[in-house]
This record gives sequence, structure tokens and C-alpha cells, in this order.
Amino acid sequence: MGALQARPSTATTSRRRVTLVTVGAGLLALVPAIAVVGFSIVAGDPAGRGSAIGRAAFTFFVVVVGLAIYWFVTDSYRRREQAALEDALSAALRTSRAKDELVAQISHDLRTPLTGIYGFSEHLLTQRLGDPVEAMELLELIYQDSAESTRIVEDLLTAARLDSRTLVIERTPVDMLEEAEAVVAPLLRSGASIELRGTREIVMADAMRIRQVIRNLLSNAIRHGGPNVQLVVTARSGIMTCTVTDDGPGLNPAVADRLIRDSQRDHRTGLLTEGEGLGLAIAASLSQRMGGVIQHEADGRQTTITLAIPLAPASAWDSFPTRDRRS
Repeated sequence: MGALQARPSTATTSRRRVTLVTVGAGLLALVPAIAVVGFSIVAGDPAGRGSAIGRAAFTFFVVVVGLAIYWFVTDSYRRREQAALEDALSAALRTSRAKDELVAQISHDLRTPLTGIYGFSEHLLTQRLGDPVEAMELLELIYQDSAESTRIVEDLLTAARLDSRTLVIERTPVDMLEEAEAVVAPLLRSGASIELRGTREIVMADAMRIRQVIRNLLSNAIRHGGPNVQLVVTARSGIMTCTVTDDGPGLNPAVADRLIRDSQRDHRTGLLTEGEGLGLAIAASLSQRMGGVIQHEADGRQTTITLAIPLAPASAWDSFPTRDRRS
């Protein structure tokens, strides 16, 4: 593969345009000057009185007009180029500030579970607890904090891959209810109040990413919503829906709608510039890449987030054991 040729920058292109327009304007200004000077030489008075002064005056006039045109054209392009550079600089500064805020927030989010892991494990090592009940409680707390740290790191890695367009989605038959059960089980052990119900529905998706989407939706409900969370898996008219409902105000509706809207299209800013609601933005982006969509509804007392993905064809059930297949 040959080396790629570097593309000229915007500033270089603008300077070239200024040069071409200026040269063209100068040539257009010189054409009538040459024509008038030639006419004055040919049709001037025989004695040549006044023709030299007229030629000099007209030449001076043409030079002044050419300089005026040059200044007007270059000044106009210079202002446009300056405005474009200022806009680019402002966008870069906004992105830089957003990433700084994200780093600060992620550092704070990671510090809490890591501090718990360090403190509980140190207590276990130094006290050498003989009470198995207390030891089990500390181990459960360590497990919870470890799971939270893993989720944060996984979201960061996923966001980076989504921004760089390097994330690979492998679509295989996935049992949504089974994946939901796998996500809910450790959350129940950590003390979360989650009601899971529904029917077995098969979709063509990436099992690992489906779990990440469900985990992020549940984490968003637990963090921003009420204490009671419901997760329902069902299907209708060829569409599987995985609905997470909590009895709380949830994330700011305007923020949530913007995150979902921007993440389910070809966003320019990138997920790593998002602070609040990064998990929801990742869930929306992953869903879009697996052929699904996420919808958000909130009325101040209840928040509902729904993941919708088309059902897999009937032949997808063939990859499951006979006892698990739908009749």
C-alpha cells in the first residue's frame, strides 16, 4: 500500500484562493488600462500634447483601483479565515474543558469503590476475622465495589472504541431474558431492589454488549431514579422490548433525550466529552449499532427507558437446546 498524500490545511487552501482571486482581479483591471493606453497612443493628437499626461493619470487610476480591489478581496477572505479559526479554537477549548470535567468525574467515581475495596480488604487482613458472617459481609461489599469499578472502566474503554470507530459488533442469537437474569443476579446480591419478569425473546445481537446495555440502564435507574426498579422483557409485532422502570425523577429529561438523540446518530463531539449520563449515552450508541433504539420517558414521578430491537427469525431458535426452544 502506497503512502497517503497529505491534504492541504484549510488555512493553506484559503491563502491559495486569495492569491488566485487577487491575480484575477489585477488582470481584469489591467485589461481596460492596456486597451485605453493603446487607444490613446493610436488615436492621440498628432503632436502628442496631453496624451502623456492622460496616460499617466489613467495608469495611476488603474493602480489605485487594483490596490482597492486587492485590499477588499484579501480583507474579506482574511476575515472569513479568522472567523473559522476562532470557531475551531472555541470548539477545541470546549472539548478540552469537557474532557477535563469527565476525567475529574471519573476519578471521583473510581475513588469511591477503590477506597472501599482497599479499606475492607485491609480490615480483613489485619483483623483476621473469626466471624464468618462479618467476613462474608465485607466480601460482599468488596464484590460490589469491584463490580462498580469494572463497569466504569468498561464504559471508558467502550466509549473510546466507539469514538474511534474500532468497536466490533458480533451478531448472534441472544436470549434477552437470560442475559437480563445474568445482569440482575449480582445486583440483587449487592442489595439492589429489582423486579425481573418477562418472556424469552431471541434477537440477533452481541451478547456481551447486550449485557452492557442492560447493566447501564439498570445502573442509571438505581443511581438517578427511585429505590424500586422493574425490568420487563417482552415482544410485540416483531419487536423485542426490554423496559427498565423506576419510581423516581431520574436523569434530567432534557439531558437524557440529548444523550440518546446524539448517541444514536453519527455524533461529532464523541462520547468521551460527555460527563453526566455517560452510561446512558453508551447504551444508546451500542443499541443503535445492533439495530435497536432506546426511548426515554419521564414525568417527574416515574422514569421509563426502553430498549427495542427486532426479533430474530424463527431459525435462530435452532442454536438453542431442544428443551429451550419455543413451541
